[in-house]
Amino acid sequence: MLGTFKSLLTTMKLALKPPVTAEYPSIAPTLAPRFMAHPVLTWDKDVPEPYCTGCLVCMRICPTDCIDVAMMDNPKHAEGDSTRRKIVEYFDLNVADCIMCGLCVEYCNFDAIIMSDNFDASQYARPNLMYDLDQLLEAGKEQEEKGRWSPPEAKKSARRSAAQSGGTPAAGAPASGEDRVAAARAKAAELRAQRAAERGEAPPAEATTAAPEQAADDAPAVDPRVAAARAKAAELRAQRAAERGEAPPAAPTTATPEQTESPAPEQASSDAPAVDPRVAESRRKAAELRAQRAAERAAQEAANAESSDNESESDNSKPGTVAE
Repeated sequence: MLGTFKSLLTTMKLALKPPVTAEYPSIAPTLAPRFMAHPVLTWDKDVPEPYCTGCLVCMRICPTDCIDVAMMDNPKHAEGDSTRRKIVEYFDLNVADCIMCGLCVEYCNFDAIIMSDNFDASQYARPNLMYDLDQLLEAGKEQEEKGRWSPPEAKKSARRSAAQSGGTPAAGAPASGEDRVAAARAKAAELRAQRAAERGEAPPAEATTAAPEQAADDAPAVDPRVAAARAKAAELRAQRAAERGEAPPAAPTTATPEQTESPAPEQASSDAPAVDPRVAESRRKAAELRAQRAAERAAQEAANAESSDNESESDNSKPGTVAE
């Protein structure tokens, strides 16, 4: 009796509370700001045409091969209405195989792909999960209307270059090639100075007083780890030559940074790379395993042949009718 009253009291308490579930689809669920469904394509309203140029980067980076893209010449570029020389011809997306990883969005250089919030893309037949170019563009326009994406002021390449150089690109003015080269040279000089400070050496001259043109002409210093690896490889080659009873190879002479960085083609082809002892051991074990499996197969074939011979002999020994 007491349990009955407790259950009725619990029911009355919960009846006064608001519901914790939403009646989908009459009530739309609240999605997280970073929720990602299948990717869609964006539309350039200024031209108008897709941002996608069909460069095939998304198709190559896709881990499930669910994207199929083709490129063609942009007819609007020939007319002078667009700056894109190439444009996407067709773009097919298999939503059934898409894992919503977002790699296509990260590797796209033209802000042509975004992740949508279409969580209810289920269909009764799998062929209906194949989205073409028009469907993806319409879905991208819907995402822009919802406020999940807006056209960027600068290109993705300009934003990346500005982030590497520590500056911000002007609105609508992408960084030029000279600015990117100068930023890369300054970054390399800063990195060389930092490594020299870690080793307790004086900073290189090009990092402090050299002009950008001189800094580009000077060859970078050889990393101590690279030098140690080369010495270890030479020692291993000498040890193997001693084991084979051959003369040890001539030790490499000290060369200038230019010779170190750009050896002659015949010298580069003659120096064989050193094989790791662990790799050699794994190769030896693989050879032994292959030989063992070959022996087992030969023994199995011999056993099968012997059993077939015994069966044929037993069939011949059975009594039967003799033809007159």
